[in-house]
Amino acid sequence: MTANLFAELAVVLCTDRFDMIRQVISCLRAQTVREQVEIVIVAPSRAKLAADESLLDGFWGVKFLEVGEITKLAPVMAAGIHAAQAPVIFLGETHAYPQPGWAEALIAAHRGPWAAVVPGIGNANPATAFSWAGLLLDYGSWIYGLPRSEISRFPTWNTAYKRDVLIALGDRLEGLLGVGDGLVRTLAARGQRFYLETSARLDHLNSSTFRIWLHDHYLSGLSVASSRMSEWTVWRRLAYICGAPLIPGVLLARSLRAARAVRRAEKLPAWTIPIMVAGAVISAIGEMLGYAGASSAATEQAMTELELQKPSLVSSTAP
Repeated sequence: MTANLFAELAVVLCTDRFDMIRQVISCLRAQTVREQVEIVIVAPSRAKLAADESLLDGFWGVKFLEVGEITKLAPVMAAGIHAAQAPVIFLGETHAYPQPGWAEALIAAHRGPWAAVVPGIGNANPATAFSWAGLLLDYGSWIYGLPRSEISRFPTWNTAYKRDVLIALGDRLEGLLGVGDGLVRTLAARGQRFYLETSARLDHLNSSTFRIWLHDHYLSGLSVASSRMSEWTVWRRLAYICGAPLIPGVLLARSLRAARAVRRAEKLPAWTIPIMVAGAVISAIGEMLGYAGASSAATEQAMTELELQKPSLVSSTAP
């Protein structure tokens, strides 16, 4: 632990192998305020993690949380939140890489009234149309080219939260840490406010081959449905099944604005927009099948495996 008395920002990372977060840790080491950053690594066991201790020096502190086999992200990330000490907690991913100045900008933004601050999301493997289409569909509302502003929604992962806001959710926290909009709706109902801070840039690694891209978007749609409908009536599920054809339009409306913002700074690969349309349709099919009763347990386990192993499945230098 460094001479700093208090940490300002905790980064919670879930992984079963240190190699999956090696690049993330390297990016965190390059931050201007590294000595104010607390790292919480949630893993099956510290021994199996095989951490490179030489990369973990210079942070405010590093904590290892052993949780056994990881089949679901929500409960282990909730454990990481409770283990963290810093007043701001960032829920990171194995495949999302903070750029220079990221931590300093997030800490500064959280001096404002915001319960959640989203960094500007960039593309860690920008050479392919599949990668851009995936990024724009999943993170288009928070793309780096947009102006910083107050926002009405945020992604569960890759967002920095005031710790007190999350802890105040009590026993509900774990259930709200999904890919759906449960956490957004709950915090908004409590009068909390959210912010996009694009000066804090985070580059996200995206599926760049057809097979992984297809699997990713189909599982994403299934996961959204399963996270939403736990307390729904049969009639509400039926209504959403019938309304599934409208889902691609909703997804694309958000994403096309982001595409225009990106085009001001760089050229998108050919076929990006058509692939976005296809991805929106695939996600909608997954969501519709989820509302119809597709297995949520199997979906969550498959999604967890994809999230944990994505750096080994996707090359950041893919052609």
